[in-house]
Amino acid sequence: MSFVAPSFGPMYWGFVFSTTLVGATLIQGYMYYDRSRDPLSTQVAVALMLTLDLSSTAVMATTVSHYFLVNFGNYSTLCSIPPVWICETSLTAIVTCM
Repeated sequence: MSFVAPSFGPMYWGFVFSTTLVGATLIQGYMYYDRSRDPLSTQVAVALMLTLDLSSTAVMATTVSHYFLVNFGNYSTLCSIPPVWICETSLTAIVTCM
């Protein structure tokens, strides 16, 4: 067994799970706007949350791609943190605190 699976397996499966949840979030957003009678400020806040959540997942996809596609077999890459991962962590913190 490779040393990569215990270290980066949770990141991969977390990405798969979060992508599934983004699909559910987008369906909820569609249903919200289809039936919404809320004030414009609330609708803008919901749009911002949807955008940030989708952006966070897109940036995480870039991180997963960096580790498992672009640098496949390059074990020295696993010891570094790409700048895009820092961006993803920041987006996650913003979405969590909203």
